[in-house]
Amino acid sequence: MYYLLISIFCSVSVAALFKWAKNSNVSVFSIIHFNYLLAIVYCYFLFDSNYYTIQTYADNLPIYALLGILLPTLFLILNKSILQVGIIKTDIAQRFSLLIPILVSVFVWNQVLNQSKIVGLALGFLAIFLILYKKGITKNTSFYFMPILVLLGYGLVDVLFKQIALIQNISYTSSLLFIFTLAFIISSVIALLKKPKVVYNLNTIKWGLLLGTLNFGNIYTYIKAHQVLKDNPTIVFVTMNLGVIILSTIVGYFIFKEKINKINAVGIVLALLAIYLITWYSV
Repeated sequence: MYYLLISIFCSVSVAALFKWAKNSNVSVFSIIHFNYLLAIVYCYFLFDSNYYTIQTYADNLPIYALLGILLPTLFLILNKSILQVGIIKTDIAQRFSLLIPILVSVFVWNQVLNQSKIVGLALGFLAIFLILYKKGITKNTSFYFMPILVLLGYGLVDVLFKQIALIQNISYTSSLLFIFTLAFIISSVIALLKKPKVVYNLNTIKWGLLLGTLNFGNIYTYIKAHQVLKDNPTIVFVTMNLGVIILSTIVGYFIFKEKINKINAVGIVLALLAIYLITWYSV
């Protein structure tokens, strides 16, 4: 269970780091870029991952390439959402990205949902609306844009990673290594073309090390939790999602003084219930 607790801590800490980085005069893009270099190193040594020939990746290269583009892009979107609507609402939007693979499974793969998941989905959509509600900004659709992009983007990433997990001739951890490498290469190209130019200094390296360690720590301990609790994967899903919502609410409210109105509070409670119904009673 301690793997799950560490994963929850790392996930929420990544969001908090973006909030703190705003006041530390560092380029968010530069620390995201550096984070992927560190992810490659961690993945290679901790997961005993390997690179394969390009022919081995060829059949699934579009999926790998899309993930390589999405991961750094979504980090930037995540950062903007945190600065715009706060840690609580952004983290909950990210947790509700699980709605996307469920909807894809229904409309693309013709999966039939049980009653609890249908109720959970309905409560989930209602919860998202209530959590993002803010008096006086309801008609301003731009207020909702970033957290909705977080939800949709991470949902798409989840679908793509599920496809990666089905690949037989490449281990999942080696796929991760390849994806992190693509993300680093793509973000390196962006860094070279970006104006003003991305500046790297000791402060950037420090924040990049911290982000890379927390981000990979989240991934590593989450995978380890699934390995340790391989007979109870539902416990991992439920604990992770509910844990992140609870901890991000505590951190956002008490440390960063984010405001939660009564409607938002009802939405958070419904979000907890929705995720429980969606993930606990698996089809």
